[in-house]
Amino acid sequence: MQVRFLPVALVVFTFYDILILSMTDEELKEIVIENNELLKKIRGGQRRSRIFTVLYWLVVIGIALGFFYYLRPIFNKLLLLLQGIVGAANNATSSLADVNLLQNLIDQLGGK
Repeated sequence: MQVRFLPVALVVFTFYDILILSMTDEELKEIVIENNELLKKIRGGQRRSRIFTVLYWLVVIGIALGFFYYLRPIFNKLLLLLQGIVGAANNATSSLADVNLLQNLIDQLGGK
């Protein structure tokens, strides 16, 4: 059994196609001009949105850098304080080691 296809031209028109076909050139021109104006407004809105987004991030980054700039002296003081504490702790442990060495020396000389 062989299937044969007949050449059939099927034309489907939507309501929009029928509406456009029934319009005059002047009406289409008015619609095209209106659409163009709307597209320009949309593009302008997108451009403004992009500009404000860039400005927003510049402000956020600027505030963060300014915050760091003004708090940097405080951070430096805290860092010096922590280094002093760590240095004191290291000196304390080294002095304890010196005391232990002296105690061992005294024990060896004393004959204990």
